[in-house]
Amino acid sequence: MSVLRAWFYAPRGDTRHWLNDLVAALDGPFAHCELQFEGGEASSIYHGTTARLVAREFDRAFYTLLTLPCTRAQHDRALASARAAVGTPFSSLAMTNAYLGLPLAPSGTFCSKLNADALVAAGVLAPRDTRGITPSALHRALAPPAPRALPAPHGPAPSAPLDWAHPRPQY
Repeated sequence: MSVLRAWFYAPRGDTRHWLNDLVAALDGPFAHCELQFEGGEASSIYHGTTARLVAREFDRAFYTLLTLPCTRAQHDRALASARAAVGTPFSSLAMTNAYLGLPLAPSGTFCSKLNADALVAAGVLAPRDTRGITPSALHRALAPPAPRALPAPHGPAPSAPLDWAHPRPQY
């Protein structure tokens, strides 16, 4: 069994780049994501750069981790997809379109599309059009569902609980 690690960045007061605050405001809480492989390399791209694989660590004060169990073959397919994308330029138009949903297919990529493409290629994420996937949308697609609260009871009032100090008479 192998694992992929999906890291999601939430700005939480980090004011180094206005774009992070904008992305988190449009679809929060996350503004960036990276996919880390077992060797420690992470698939990454930032505004104004190209896709790359780089060994790095993540500051848990800003990054939330989702561990994705997978087979060795799935891990290797995700890594091959990330390697094939190295050098692809960041596209502001593609990222903006993730929020607008226009029928555009601009060249280039952005963080959540880059990593969703690798996860879809690996079969870890169900096939989908990744052009519209934001970092927070990718997190929602990968995170286990939250437990649902039970609905409030309807109909007649429930019976009283047993009072063990005063048991019911035996007949």
